[in-house]
Amino acid sequence: MLRILKELRDSHEMAEFYTNGETDVFEVGNIVALNDKIFAYRSFSINGDQIGIVAYSAEDVFQVQTKTQYIEKIKKLRSDDDYSNIEKEIDESQIFASLLKIALKRKEIISGKLMGNNDYNFIGFIESVDGDELKCKIIDEYGYEDGYLCARISDITELAFMTEKERRYYRLWNINTANQN
Repeated sequence: MLRILKELRDSHEMAEFYTNGETDVFEVGNIVALNDKIFAYRSFSINGDQIGIVAYSAEDVFQVQTKTQYIEKIKKLRSDDDYSNIEKEIDESQIFASLLKIALKRKEIISGKLMGNNDYNFIGFIESVDGDELKCKIIDEYGYEDGYLCARISDITELAFMTEKERRYYRLWNINTANQN
């Protein structure tokens, strides 16, 4: 599968990515970074909106489809945004660390799973990235700051960067912050 993912990265072709044995649930996007273990892709909604960057283990992908009618629909609807050229900012030897640093620099929300957990262990603003360690200011589902998480980057198994979920948390945080002033 790694060879196919590499071809997709090199061609910038959009694809449907199937993971965790689910054949009726998939993500659509184009790969922006890939190494032997991890890949990151620009994710698109059913409306063609670019909804962020997602990264996880290449081993989790068991099926890839290209040139489908669904992908053609997304291509017709999509438009470029702030993440159109994000691959230029990602160090493929350190995909997770790169995305954390981009989120820190842009002051945007990121969510992550640790140690293969099914639920996201953290959603929030990255405060620091140092070696194999990260510090994240947690934002709860209501948009309020809720403490800090410190973890090893090497324990991350999935990251999502400003997808619809993170954008919702960000909007709520902005509203709450504005209301405090």
